[in-house]
Formats: sequence, C-alpha cells, structure tokens
Amino acid sequence: MALVRICPSCSLQNPADTFVCKGPGCGTSLVLIQPIMVEDSKPKTSSATEIPKTGRKCPNPECRFDANPQGQENCLRCGTLLGETCTTLGSSVPGTMREPTFGIRFPFGEVRIDGTLNIGRDPDFSPIATRIDGLDRVSRRHAEIRVTGDKLAVMDNGSMNGVLVNGRKIPSNTLCELRVGDEVSFSSQLKTIVTGVGS
Repeated sequence: MALVRICPSCSLQNPADTFVCKGPGCGTSLVLIQPIMVEDSKPKTSSATEIPKTGRKCPNPECRFDANPQGQENCLRCGTLLGETCTTLGSSVPGTMREPTFGIRFPFGEVRIDGTLNIGRDPDFSPIATRIDGLDRVSRRHAEIRVTGDKLAVMDNGSMNGVLVNGRKIPSNTLCELRVGDEVSFSSQLKTIVTGVGS
C-alpha cells in the first residue's frame, strides 16, 4: 500500500509529499488533493496515458473528474459528494410561480420565498446582503433559492465556498430540489433550514 495524490488533470499517482503533478507537461497543483492509499507498493510514474481511468466520475458539471477510487465518498478534485447529491430540477424552469410559498429560517429570522431569493453579500444582487455582509466565506453572488413550479430548489452560482444540503456539497450551476427540514449551508456561519410550505 502507498499514500498518493491523484492528479485531477492527468490521473497520475504522485507521492503524497508532492504538491505539483510530475506528469509529463502537466504541472497541476495538488495542494487541495487529499492523499489516498493505493494497492501498489510505489506510486506510478509512467505517463498519464498508461493509467486507466476506472474510478467514479464526479457529478459536478464543472469538474467531471473520473479517477475517484471506488469507495471514495467525495471527489478528490472538487469535494462534491459522489453519487446522488440532490434531485436535479431543469434549470430552464423559471421561478415565476407564486404558490406555494416556502420559508427559509436564517440565523436572523425566517424569510418567505414566493419567487427567487438571491443569497450573497452584493446589495445589488441580494435583498439580505446587509444582514450577512460580515459573515465569513459567503460570496458576493453566492447562490439562489427559487420556487420552480410547486417545488423549492437551490443553486450554487459557482461560489468559492459552495453550497451544502444536509452536509453534502451540491454541484454548482445546477438546481437541486429542497424539502421541508433540509439544512442548506452557505458557510460555517450561514446555515439555514427549509421551514415549510403555505399558500
């Protein structure tokens, strides 16, 4: 067994103490890649074309890293949960319906949603910007929560910190369905709860 960092670009297995991929012409940063144990007694050093990509594919449309080892829970490249992270809703569905009305409980109180609620520190983008401006790791245009038909969904707008639903990171730029009782986290200081549905 050996501890290695798998390059997200070329899939080369680098030694765990390597922070820049040694693959021919690669040079990808491995700083954010978590080391994992592999069966080989030493890390592979052959070219990337000789390493089969037989791992699990990341569901994040902006990542799609396909060399995650079997049994790995989160993507080695972006951290997205492998497997089903949310029920995806079509992004073409406009958030224009006014019934039902959903509630989201923020640390500062409950906000009713009957269309789209933008989440971020930019006051031109989000109506709650002044209430969350001092919070760590919330992007200026972090995410949006919207009513789509009779459902509520959240979408990460490609934020730096991401969006977690019930502790699982969701893919960015993808509408993910929310249910009553779900915890939606935008940062360690901004966690919300889906509180209910009304007419």
